Order: sequence, then structure tokens, then C-alpha cells
Amino acid sequence: MKKASIFIVEDNASEEKRIRHLLKRLNYNVTGSSPTGEGAIQQIREMTPDLILMDIFLEGELDGIETADRITSKYNIPILYLTAADETEHFSRARQTDPFGYILKPVSEKILQISIEMALDKVKQEKQLIAAKTYVENVLNSSLNMIIAVDNDRLITEFNVSAESSFGYNRIEVIGKHINLLYADEKQGIEVHNTTIKNGHSVREILNRHKNKSTFTSLLVSSVLKDEYGNKIGVMGISQDISELRKTQRKLYESQQYANNLIECSMDMIIAVDQNRRITEFNHAAVDTFGYTKEEILGNPIDVLYKAPKKGLDTHQEAYEKGKHISIVENKRKNGECFTSYLSASKIVDGDGNYIGIMGISRDITDKLNAEKKLKESEKKYRKLSEELSESNNLKELLLDIITHDLKNPIGVISGMSEILEDELSENEAVSVIKSSSDGLIQLINNIAVLSKVTIGESVEKAPSDLSQLIKEELEGFSAALERKAITVKLKLPEELIAEVNPIISEIFKNYISNAIKYASDGRKIVVEGQKLEDSVLINFKDFGKTIPVKERKRIFKRNIQLKRENRQGRGLGLAIVERIASIHNAEVGVKENAPTGNIFYLKIPYK
Repeated sequence: MKKASIFIVEDNASEEKRIRHLLKRLNYNVTGSSPTGEGAIQQIREMTPDLILMDIFLEGELDGIETADRITSKYNIPILYLTAADETEHFSRARQTDPFGYILKPVSEKILQISIEMALDKVKQEKQLIAAKTYVENVLNSSLNMIIAVDNDRLITEFNVSAESSFGYNRIEVIGKHINLLYADEKQGIEVHNTTIKNGHSVREILNRHKNKSTFTSLLVSSVLKDEYGNKIGVMGISQDISELRKTQRKLYESQQYANNLIECSMDMIIAVDQNRRITEFNHAAVDTFGYTKEEILGNPIDVLYKAPKKGLDTHQEAYEKGKHISIVENKRKNGECFTSYLSASKIVDGDGNYIGIMGISRDITDKLNAEKKLKESEKKYRKLSEELSESNNLKELLLDIITHDLKNPIGVISGMSEILEDELSENEAVSVIKSSSDGLIQLINNIAVLSKVTIGESVEKAPSDLSQLIKEELEGFSAALERKAITVKLKLPEELIAEVNPIISEIFKNYISNAIKYASDGRKIVVEGQKLEDSVLINFKDFGKTIPVKERKRIFKRNIQLKRENRQGRGLGLAIVERIASIHNAEVGVKENAPTGNIFYLKIPYK
């Protein structure tokens, strides 16, 4: 359980130390203390303790009562006063700050604990009371029906939003006024009130009077209001304007027909029984499910529809006693076949609240249960497949490790031998090419190993690197292609752009340069810009070819999506790998327009 946090305001250092010690021993959390009211107010602005222990007499301009007054005017924090026995004359002032109690000095550990717990309980109860009151107000004002309450003198104590709309009065105008204000016939109002007090409730039609003196008919359901001790304290009425409903018998008939149609058109079985558990309603869905016609089943005991009649009796009894019952039951069709259904049963009462039967709404869930069973079987099957897939991925990783290891050995030998030959035959261009190619293959194998980690989301090693130098090295590898396409490259890079990266980051630069050469060569120019931001490095690769449409800019970073270009085939892997490499560096990649024509492929990468 969370410890209660307490702030101490006490100008006597030894007393403050003693109280702090007692609080800690009682397992409370002391969030702070202050010897002055000014200091307490300043600290409480930055924290929200559960309780404040406040000495009435304090050093400084503010005494404890003034300090408490300022705190409670801004913050809903309970305060317990610490006071000496001879300070009782200040209680009248202290009471105005609505404290949660007083503790006499010297402070007793037991009294301290009891006072704190009582104060915290009182705060909790007040919060619950406010929440309950707010909830009730929301319920009242959310109702489409008029809700009006009166006290024992028939003075209005509640008047919700729907009542305001129906009567034309606002709440302030009627609260405290006599309820006769709302009746066209005052005698009728007295009859409703007396009947409700006598029987506990009343249901009847009444004639109401609007603020503009017009009248309207409403159906009123009223009940007695009682306090926590069972004493009658008034009457609450819930009513609905039915003047339009009462205009013609046709509307009443249509309403009845509408209800019957709802029952008959329902996809759920709707069955009602009377007090003796004999069937009085059996809709079309029930006919189809059980196999009985209405003529066959109406008037028969409901037990005929249960596999175990005792279950039906228990269902009926609980719905009668509690007003509602929900359960899964085993039903029986006319042909003797049994099936499982989900049943919601509720008590039926007449206009005066008298019990007249039970209505049940149920649904055959046999297919649902079978489907759930198959789903569990399927889940078991696919869990096994998932385990097999995981094992397959492990084998792929093992295979990749074997390949990279076995390739590195001979290529390493070639690199070492070519290095020896290069020392002996420094002028031999073929040896230099062999050395350069073998070194490139080693780097390629290393990159493949890193890429395999990238694709499965594993972390990779990083170290501070100069991104400017890495970009220049990648551009050297494209010098022949750039020259062939007659593309010039302009560098706007700082002398150093240091960030903590894995060497695989060069793959992003390689892909950006390669894409610019492939798809934007008609622009004849590439500009590479780099700048240091507050917490990251931003690098832009600008081309001046055809601008990529907005809708394509995110898609091209997905696998198998390529920029359109005639006579070019590919697997669409490059930019998808770029996004993967960026993700393991917590970096951002993307493309935007380079007005008036062209594109800017960018990389924004944090320093660390």
C-alpha cells in the first residue's frame, strides 16, 4: 500500500524533529517541512502532500491559520492543526479554515496516528461523496425523461435538464417553489403525492402546466425518497410527455404493433411466462429453434423447453427474486434434441409494479461453442507452427554464420597474399586490383553479417565515426559511374561530422548515391549537404531529376517497391534496407521535394 505523504509546518526545530521521527515510525512519508508559512506555501506549490500538520503559531508574517487559509483556497489538501493547550482561544479563527482536526502539543504518537488516519479517511469519504454526487447529477441530466423531486412539504428539490426543456423553466426558477406550479390541476398533484407516500410508488397519467400556461399530458412514475435511516424525506417523479401519443388511438395501435414486430423480427428467441410459469409469448425465432408452433406451445409449462426442468425453475426463481438473471442453459427441442443457449431473463411488472411474469431472451450458442473449440485446436496447431518457424530462423542464422566464416578464410588468404605481392610488386596494377577486390569482399561479408542482424532487429556494435569521410569514400566507388553519366557532385560537408554508428551506415550513403545516378541522372548534378544540429546530424542528398510524387515517398522505403524506370529490373531491396539500418541507429530517413524539380533523400541521426 502507498504510504501517505505528510508535510510539517513547525517553527520549533526540536518539535519538528520529534514529529518527523514519530511519522516515520508510523510508516508515513514526510515529503518536507518549513518553519514559516511563506516557506510552506512555496514548497507546496511544487508538491502535493496527502496531509499538512500545521502549527498555529509560526515565525514570519503569516501565522498557521493565515497559512492554512491561503493553502486551502488554492489546493484541496487536508490540514491538521498543532496547538498548545493555552491556544484554545484561536480555535474560532482556525475553524474558518475548515481543518480536519487539532492535535495538542506535546504530540502523542497514538493521538497523532489516530488523528491522521481519521483525517485521511474523511478526505477519502468526501472524495467518494463528491464523485457519487457528480455521478447522480450526470445520470439525472443525461436522462431523456423529466426527473423532478420534492421534499415532504412538496417544495421542488430536483429539476433536471429534460424537465427544463419540457416545462420552459430553468432550474434556478423552480428550486424551492411548490410543485403545484407544474400541475394544471392542483388536486391531481395532491392525489399523486398522497398515493406515493401511502403505497411507496405511483404510476398514472397527469396534466402538466407549461411556463407559458399551455398544458400537456405526461406519464408519471413516482416513488418515495428515503434517507439512510429509512425516513421518508420526499418524492421523486420520472415522467414523459405523452400528449402526442394520446392524440389518437391509431398511434397507440402503431406503437403496440411496433413492439410486436420487434419481438417477431428479433433474431433472438423471446419467450415470456406468467406467474405460474406458463408460456405467454413465443416469437418466430423461438418457433424456428424449438420446432413448436405458437398454437402448440402457448399455455404450456416452460419446463418442456429445458433439458433439466429444475434448471428452469432455478432460473425463474432468481429472475423473480433479483429482477434479472443471466446464465448458460441446456434447452430441448420438440424432437428431443438438446442444445446450449445463452439466456437473459428479467421480471415483468404491470403499471402498478405488480409482478406478472418473466421474460427471457436467449440465443443458440451451439455453433459458437463449437467454433471456440475449433479455435483452440487451431491455436494449438499454429503455436506449433510458430515454434517450427522460430527453429527455422535459428537454422538460417547458423547457415549464414557458416557461409560467412568459410568465405572469410579463403578471401582472407587472398588478401594477405596480395598484400605481400603488393609490397614486392608495387607497380603491378593487377596486384593492386586483386588486393582492393579482396578487401572489398571481406567488407561485403562483414556487411552481410551485420545486415542479417538488422533484418531480425538485433542490436549492432557502434563507434564514433566521421560521416563526412564515409560519404567521400563511397563517392570514390561511384566515380566511374558518375563520369559515365556526366553527373557532377558538389559537397557541402563540414570538415568532420562525428556520430556513433556501425560501418553498415555506409550502405545508406551507397543507396542514396546509387538511386540518384539511376533515377535522376537527367538532372546532371548531385549536392550532398551536412549540418550539425543540437542533438543530431542531418545529411541531405539532393538530386535535380524528376520529383517523386507525394504518395510514393513513403512506399519506396518498403521492400519490392521501386521507382518507375523503363527497362530496369530489381528486387526493391535497397531503400528497404536503408530504413532497417536507420532504425537500429534510432535515425530518421525519408525523401522530400527539391523545388523546383528533384528530390532530397535525407538521414537524420543522433550523435549517440
